[in-house]
Amino acid sequence: MSPSLHFGLTKLVVPDLPAAERFYCDALGFRLVRHNRATDHAYQQEQAILALGEEPGGHALILVRYLNRPCPEPGAAWIGLTVVDAARSAEAVVAAGGRIEVPLRPTASRSPSSAIRPGT
Repeated sequence: MSPSLHFGLTKLVVPDLPAAERFYCDALGFRLVRHNRATDHAYQQEQAILALGEEPGGHALILVRYLNRPCPEPGAAWIGLTVVDAARSAEAVVAAGGRIEVPLRPTASRSPSSAIRPGT
């Protein structure tokens, strides 16, 4: 694996956030790290950020309920990659035919964030 790339998260979009949170925590042993609301972009959402184990910085499972759009068909998911240079990586995505869905923006709790869609 490239030292400049880290697989950091998986987002699952669910229609009932409390029910999904209970399932992953009670049945599978995830722990709640925190709740979050993101309303500053086109994919407004509330989130339950879950983890396994106690080590900070590990892979996160983020359960998402959209606030302004319907839940997609089962199987839709987001993955999160941590990169050394977010702006350069976004340029590479566009050059490869992808598009930026949520522009690069700072976040309060981690490094800058963006959402991209691969070219199809």
